[in-house]
Amino acid sequence: PAPHSAARRIRWRRWSVEAVVALIMFVALGEWLTRDVVRGPLPSLGGTLLDATPVAQWQGSARGRAHLVYVWAAWCGICKAMQGNVDAVAADSALVTIAMQSGADEQVRTYLEARGQSWPTLNDPQGGASRRLGVSSVPMLLFVDRRGAIRSVTRGYTFEEGIRARLWG
Repeated sequence: PAPHSAARRIRWRRWSVEAVVALIMFVALGEWLTRDVVRGPLPSLGGTLLDATPVAQWQGSARGRAHLVYVWAAWCGICKAMQGNVDAVAADSALVTIAMQSGADEQVRTYLEARGQSWPTLNDPQGGASRRLGVSSVPMLLFVDRRGAIRSVTRGYTFEEGIRARLWG
C-alpha cells in the first residue's frame, strides 16, 4: 500500500504545480493582452450617448460608485455571447458602453433595439474613444472604482460572476 500512496502523492504534487503554473500563465497572458489599456483615472470619454445624454453628464452621475465601461462591437461574436452577462450586471450596477466601429448612430440604435438593449451607449464609429482608452480589441471590460480610477481590465469573454467579483473588489 505504501508505494501506491507515495506515487499518488507525487502525482498530486506534480498536478498541483502544473495547475499553479497554468494559472500564472493565464493571468500573465491576460495582463499582456491588456497592457495598452489606460489604468488610473478614467479619462473623459467626450461625446454624446445615443440617447443624447452628454457622456460627461453620465460620468458625473457615476462618480462615487464602482462602475463598468464595456467596449463592444456589433460584428463581434464573443460580444453577442457575453450580452446576457453584461445585462445581468447592468440591472444593478452603473454601466456605460462603447460601440466600437459598429456603424453610424442609427445602425447601432437598431442593433441595440433588436436585442432589447437599453444600455447607455457611446457610438465610436472610427474607434477614437476606444483608442484613447488603449482598447484595440473587443470585448473589453474596464472596471472603475468609486474614485473614478480604472483598477481592472478584462479582454474576451467574461462570466457574470467574474464581472461582479471585479466590481465588488
